[in-house]
Amino acid sequence: MNLDRLRTFRALSESLHVRRTAAQLHLSQSAVSQQISTLEGELGVMLLERIGRRVFLTPAGRALADEASKILAAVDRAVESVSTYGTGESGRLRLGASTMPGIYLVPEVLGRFRTALPQVEVTFRIANSAAIERALVENDLDLGIIGEDITQEELFQVAIGEDLIIGIAAPALLGESGRVRRRTARRLRPAELARLPFLAREAGSATRRYVDEGLAGIGLRPAAAFELPSPEAQVRAAVAGLGLAFVSRRVAADFLTAGTLVEVNVPGLRMVRPITAAYHRDKHVSAAMRQLIDLARRQAHPSR
Repeated sequence: MNLDRLRTFRALSESLHVRRTAAQLHLSQSAVSQQISTLEGELGVMLLERIGRRVFLTPAGRALADEASKILAAVDRAVESVSTYGTGESGRLRLGASTMPGIYLVPEVLGRFRTALPQVEVTFRIANSAAIERALVENDLDLGIIGEDITQEELFQVAIGEDLIIGIAAPALLGESGRVRRRTARRLRPAELARLPFLAREAGSATRRYVDEGLAGIGLRPAAAFELPSPEAQVRAAVAGLGLAFVSRRVAADFLTAGTLVEVNVPGLRMVRPITAAYHRDKHVSAAMRQLIDLARRQAHPSR
């Protein structure tokens, strides 16, 4: 199977538009159509249906589209692995992280990494855990740091540390007045917690899954008064007195110290999730990757 034709098919399967695919790949429309026609001839099946100006994947096309990204990512990894023997370390590291570690852990790690390895070019992006895992599988990232255990079988994970998820609320929501620096934690029974408005992360968030599972363990399934897209949005809504939220202690630390938020403890509820580094099992683990993982461990455990 010709890899150029497979790359053309992958691009067309994503855009479902011949003209856009041609522009993206710097080919003529006829060249795109010819490559797809040749690929169909090689495989003996129709991959696309053309209805008017629109393009649709056939069942065989959908099956190949699912595999094409894996095949091409494996080829790219093989080329990267071999190239290190001829040129040494590539000098590039593509890093991704989920929201909590991406904001509250990785920036400090990257500052130390740049001091240690200034010659390595680093690109960095933040997305939800599922998107980071998908990018690792497709070789769009070399290394990911996420706030949960990995779910993709193709990936290998390394323990970085742990993240404690705590309940937080404004003092006024809990019947307290004034601002007292570093208030003591407030203990609530499950029934009392259930009466408070719940500030949840959006569906699909790793934090949301951990919180929902933790609350279900003590018999609570609160409806979300607000669904918010980030831990910062949860904290700001909690400070405004809009409800109770569950966030990483790292996210709430400054607000707890200032007394604008109070930690809420519930008997039987303790939510700790892992922080992990992940990379593809077939990935060549470069010295830069090993250095960043080591620095992330140190940042997650500053006392070590």
